[in-house]
Amino acid sequence: MVNKFKRMVNNTHGIHVFWHLVFWGSFIIYELSVLIILSSGGLSLIDQIVHYPLNIALFYYNAMVLLKNFSEKKHNWFVSFLILLPLEIVVYLALNYCLNYMLENGFHIKVLRSIHIPYIFFVASIWRAIYFIGLSTCYWFALYSVYNKRRILQLENERMKAESRKILLEKDLLATHNNLLRAQINPHLLFNTLNYIYNMVYKTSEEAAEVIMLLSEITHYSFKSTGSNETVSLKEEIVAIENLIKLNQIRFNNKLCIELILKGDFEGIKVIPLVLLTFVENIFKYANLSDHDFPVQIYIGLDNGSLSFYTINKIGKTQAIPHSNKLGLVNVKSRLENQYKRQYDLTINNRDGIFSIDLNINLHEHNKVMYN
Repeated sequence: MVNKFKRMVNNTHGIHVFWHLVFWGSFIIYELSVLIILSSGGLSLIDQIVHYPLNIALFYYNAMVLLKNFSEKKHNWFVSFLILLPLEIVVYLALNYCLNYMLENGFHIKVLRSIHIPYIFFVASIWRAIYFIGLSTCYWFALYSVYNKRRILQLENERMKAESRKILLEKDLLATHNNLLRAQINPHLLFNTLNYIYNMVYKTSEEAAEVIMLLSEITHYSFKSTGSNETVSLKEEIVAIENLIKLNQIRFNNKLCIELILKGDFEGIKVIPLVLLTFVENIFKYANLSDHDFPVQIYIGLDNGSLSFYTINKIGKTQAIPHSNKLGLVNVKSRLENQYKRQYDLTINNRDGIFSIDLNINLHEHNKVMYN
C-alpha cells in the first residue's frame, strides 16, 4: 500500500508539474502585489523573490520527505514527526538568516564574528516556516485523501470482480455437477444392459458371453479413468490392455499375430490412465495384424523405477494414419508433459511402412519431485 502511494505521488508530480509552476507563479505574484500595496512602493522585490526558493524547498521537503517517510512507519510516526518538526524550523531559520545576511552584504561572504537576530526577523521567519509547513501538510493530506479514494474504488472494483468470478464459478460448479450426474447415470445404464446381455447370451454361447464381459471390463475401466489426471494402478492398465487383446483375438478367431511381453514387478506402481491403452488401441485400428513373419510386439517393462513401453508393427496396406489419430497422439503427449514434465521420453517413428512407439518414464524421479 505504501509503495502504491509513493508511485501515485511520483506520478502526480510528473503529470502536474505545469500546474505546480502555475500555482507558485500565481502565489508569488499575489503575495508581492499585497506587499507592494501595503508598503506603498517602498519594497525591494529582488530581496523578497530571493527568499521564495527557500520557502518552496521547505514546502516540498516537509510534504514529500518528512511527512511521507514518517507516515510509512507503523509505530510512533507522529511522535517522531513532532520531534523533527522543530528541527526543520531551526534549519529553515538558519538558512533564512544566512540568505538575509548575504543580501545585506551584497552576497559577499564574510566571517561572522557575532550573530544578532532581530526580534522582528525571528518572529517573521518562524511565521513563514509554520505557514509553508502548514500549506505543505494540507497538500500532503489532500494527496493522501485522493489516494485513499482511489484505493477504496479499486477495492470496490476488485470486490465486484471477485463476486462476478464467484458467480461464474458457482455456475461452472453446477454445470460440472450436472455433467457428473449424467456421467454416473449413463455408464450405470450401460453396465446394467451389458450384464443383462451377458446373462442372456451365456446360456447359448460362452464365447460370446466372454466377449461381452471383456467389453464391460474395458468400458468400466475407461469410464472410471476418463478425464482423470490422477494416477491409477499400472496393473489395472495392463489388465485393460490384456482384455483388449483377448477381445480382438476372439473377434478374429485367435488369428492375430500379436505378442505382449511383460517384464518386472508392477505391484504398487502408479501411472496416468489410458496412455498405454490408447497406443495399443491404435494398433488394432491401423496395424497389419496378420503377418506371421512380422508380428506386432508390445513390451511393457519396469526396471529400477523406470517404466519402458515399446510397440512396433507394420502399417496395414489399406490403412493410413488419419488426422484424428494424430490429434489423439498430440493429446497423449500433452498429458504426459503435464504429468511427468522432464521425467519422460517419447519417440514415435513412422518409416517405410513400420510404425513404432518408444516411451520411457522415470517414475522414481517423478515421485521424488512430487513428494519432496
